[in-house]
Amino acid sequence: KSYFYLQLIEDKMRDLKNSAVCEIGPGTGNMASLFYHHFNNKLFLVDLPRTFLFSFAFLAQTCPTAKIALPNEVADKNFNPEGYDIIMLIPQQTSHIKNQSIDLTVNVHSMQEMNDETIHSYFDLIDRISKLGGIFFCANSMEKIMDGKPMRFLDYPWRSNTRTLIFEPDPLMRLVNLSPSYIRMEQ
Repeated sequence: KSYFYLQLIEDKMRDLKNSAVCEIGPGTGNMASLFYHHFNNKLFLVDLPRTFLFSFAFLAQTCPTAKIALPNEVADKNFNPEGYDIIMLIPQQTSHIKNQSIDLTVNVHSMQEMNDETIHSYFDLIDRISKLGGIFFCANSMEKIMDGKPMRFLDYPWRSNTRTLIFEPDPLMRLVNLSPSYIRMEQ
């Protein structure tokens, strides 16, 4: 799945090599490892602390030369992200990502797990950190019930001032999952 999404992104974003990438909800870190190995990206990963247990273990194994900063290191007042390849941030630490410094922001199948307030805060973060012409790639379920309330992809706070590069039912998930998903890529 990660390779499929990576191909979609690469097709629309030709200058992916050596760019700055923020992944919201990296889960196991599989997609982050692909960005690191294939494109030498500087990565900012935003996730819940308990999930970083898995992604750190995976990334330390698959990217042994990467300099990885953990959330406890980022908490230091003197933290400098320049010395790291992969910076792991909990949501409360996203202020460490400089304004207009990110070329690509990615969210794959985790916004569907969030409430409206959290989704809105991440869209605000994307607005703040994205460079002019920056890309946001999102793949999530069309609808998922969270705490008794439907979270709908079409109800995310999509921005009217962006250019939509891709917006369609997810062709891969349509083959392997009964629950429909969408993919959307904006610039």
